[in-house]
Amino acid sequence: RERARGRAGGGAMGLQVTEELRAAIARVRDDSAPEEFVLAAYEDDATLGLACTGSGGAEAIKAEFRDNDINYGLMRVKFNFEKAGTVSADTTKFIFVTWRPESIPLKRKMKIGQYDGAVKKTFQSYHTVLEVNTKDELTDQVLADLIAEITMTKDNRTEKRTSGVYRGGMRLSWRRAKDDAERAKLKPDSRAEFKAIKGANVNFEDQGAIEEAIRDVRNDATSTRWCLVAYIN
Repeated sequence: RERARGRAGGGAMGLQVTEELRAAIARVRDDSAPEEFVLAAYEDDATLGLACTGSGGAEAIKAEFRDNDINYGLMRVKFNFEKAGTVSADTTKFIFVTWRPESIPLKRKMKIGQYDGAVKKTFQSYHTVLEVNTKDELTDQVLADLIAEITMTKDNRTEKRTSGVYRGGMRLSWRRAKDDAERAKLKPDSRAEFKAIKGANVNFEDQGAIEEAIRDVRNDATSTRWCLVAYIN
């Protein structure tokens, strides 16, 4: 493994990114380089630096994850697949991995969360995203499934899975027609309305804006995934 620390260069939204990290990302993108992944970590509240580089797949990169803090990684995955009785040439895909353990304090999550967009720009471009909260969510099989999905080579007819994975910040799980039929009998949460409890001594600065934000979260057609409401005093 290679580890380094160095002077940071400017980045979007106030995030500082070290030159060593930028160089390591470039090496991972080089097919002739031995590095197959790069892992980044915060050196302070606003500086993203190089944690390590290495090779060896899922087991190797997750062995370097910090126990109580976030890591970002870029993996270069080479593979080939059979189609119509022939084997294709080696193909390379890049996967952006975010390690976000549940043990991270909420205050820390909020502080570094403001840089999520800038971090993704630092690692662009990549073919898919994988976010994991526990190490068992990152395996070589999970990577193989991701590659099969984005290359449209996965056979969904015989695959049976019971657990989900995090992708793009959301947990994805496998659906069955029987389960969907059962859920259809229940009143969807998306029809629930936002209402202040009668008699509660709570004032809203802009209740209409809060209601609109919640409707956006409940609407599958929008890109909004969450909203946050807080007490002002």
